[in-house]
Amino acid sequence: MPQTDSLVAPRVPGTLFTPAFDRFFRTHERVMWNFSSIPFEKIDLSLITEDDINALRAAMLVESHNPVYTRVLLDYFRMDHEMAAFVVTWSYEEMKHYGVLRTYLEATGLVDLVDLERELNETRAGPWGDIESQFTVAQSFSYTMLQEELTGLFYQKFARRTKEPVLRNILTLVGKDEFRHCQWYLYKAKQVLSRNRHAREEVEDLLLRFEMPGPSFIQEYGKHGYAMLKVAPPDANSFRQVMARVGELTGRTHWGKLATDPIYVRKLREEWGMEPREVLSLP
Repeated sequence: MPQTDSLVAPRVPGTLFTPAFDRFFRTHERVMWNFSSIPFEKIDLSLITEDDINALRAAMLVESHNPVYTRVLLDYFRMDHEMAAFVVTWSYEEMKHYGVLRTYLEATGLVDLVDLERELNETRAGPWGDIESQFTVAQSFSYTMLQEELTGLFYQKFARRTKEPVLRNILTLVGKDEFRHCQWYLYKAKQVLSRNRHAREEVEDLLLRFEMPGPSFIQEYGKHGYAMLKVAPPDANSFRQVMARVGELTGRTHWGKLATDPIYVRKLREEWGMEPREVLSLP
């Protein structure tokens, strides 16, 4: 990753590193959920479906890659007090996501623990993405913003679908964390764009060709990706919500670019069965 310019506002006495991180961290402490309060012993096995287990396992594998990208980001941002502090806080919350999903899976007794451990070892051995490592600072913040938004939507939709109360509660808590992370990366991406207007083109190019992470470090990603799609299939409302978030970053012109970009049009029609002009209509 390229070296980052200094984009952090001066520290104000009485705040934690910067005013922006101070607000994020105080919110984090106020809404932080307690792992030990999750009643795993009350899981209703009669309400768990095979799709629930498969999708939960897939999401857990993605979350388990936390040590790999945390190491990269901490090293990259070690001279930026605001971002280094955020990465530590973010990594802690992502570790909880991995931990709570894995604990739930193990508590159900519905997975082979030896096979689960094997798959986790393979996942954690996977690399940081070759593509992601080449991002500019603006692209990195924008990519992660969109990744966190989509992850939040996944957990939100999964929570609405499952009938098992303990799982629904866990998914709701995790989803709320992801949406807060998205807001932070939106703030950082806007900060870069406000100081470098030339970065808008590279960000828009990235967003046009955005793909979620996973294939580069998860074995049998096709199977796991399908499991996640079954419990949280994309729909027009979700796409509009994502585009509203993108609009906060790039402005209204981005809708027109997406609606006419042949790669994106083909993806929406062939992979998702949606008509681009309907999905990408301005709100």
